[in-house]
Amino acid sequence: MQLLRQLRARLPAARVDMLLPLARRLQSGGHDVVFAIKDVTRAGARLEVENFRYVQAPLWLGPPLRRPPAASFGELLARFGYHDTPGLVSVVRAWRHTIDLVAPDAILANHAPTALLAARGLSVPRMALGTGFECPPPGVPSLALLASGQYPAERPRQADRDVVAAVNAALTRLGLARIRHVTDVFEADAQCLCTVAELDVFHPARDGAGYLGPIMNLDQRVRANWPAAGDGRVFAYLNPAAPAAGLFAPNARHRRLVVPSPTPAPARNGAEPQATPTRAQMTRAQRLRRVFEASASCSRPWPTSM
Repeated sequence: MQLLRQLRARLPAARVDMLLPLARRLQSGGHDVVFAIKDVTRAGARLEVENFRYVQAPLWLGPPLRRPPAASFGELLARFGYHDTPGLVSVVRAWRHTIDLVAPDAILANHAPTALLAARGLSVPRMALGTGFECPPPGVPSLALLASGQYPAERPRQADRDVVAAVNAALTRLGLARIRHVTDVFEADAQCLCTVAELDVFHPARDGAGYLGPIMNLDQRVRANWPAAGDGRVFAYLNPAAPAAGLFAPNARHRRLVVPSPTPAPARNGAEPQATPTRAQMTRAQRLRRVFEASASCSRPWPTSM
């Protein structure tokens, strides 16, 4: 049995980490897993070590759009050719040819809307696998990617309408079913969410979603060493430069705290390693209530229309 797995990411190694546990299990069960990856020069060697076959994923290589940070899925997709109907038609056809050549029994797509579009109308089952952001529920209006007030309210709505129009023009030329919402490009026969409900930005809009949980780097996971004292647990994933101890000090006697930190970005030109910037940094101790209230204030109500 052959399975075509598609990877589209700026960091191919990270996508491979997410997908390898399932690929290994399939391979051990006698299945032939074929990866289609964005950058074979970066991820190919890693897959060869695991004895997986791989092919180059079809890509849109048009001129990059010079636009401000994306405020919606429409603006994000437009950066990868979803504003270019002729180009999108060609990439979808290339995906069809890839699927025909591999002849898979199932397609597993990780943040791969064009592969999912190409598989429309085929008898091959399609599963979308990834985080909540990577697997938006079809039929749901686009999610705001930036805080309100940073752009005109009509801008993301118009971008989503433009992408839907471009996609439908391509689908019509290809003889495939049209879409209504920009999130419909992620439609699949099933979704496997590699996250937890509490971290899924689309959780309020899902109906009966199944959460597999984080599966990246399963072979490198470490059990949390929770302190014995305290009546509750707090897991904080912070910038390495964040003053974690001071942040939670006022509540330390009431909470058990584990604070892992991401690895700082590598140094450049001999400079000191720099932590990845965050949108909000706290420089003094805060009470947990204020921290959680600030987090809740970042959540925006779901739009009823777009």
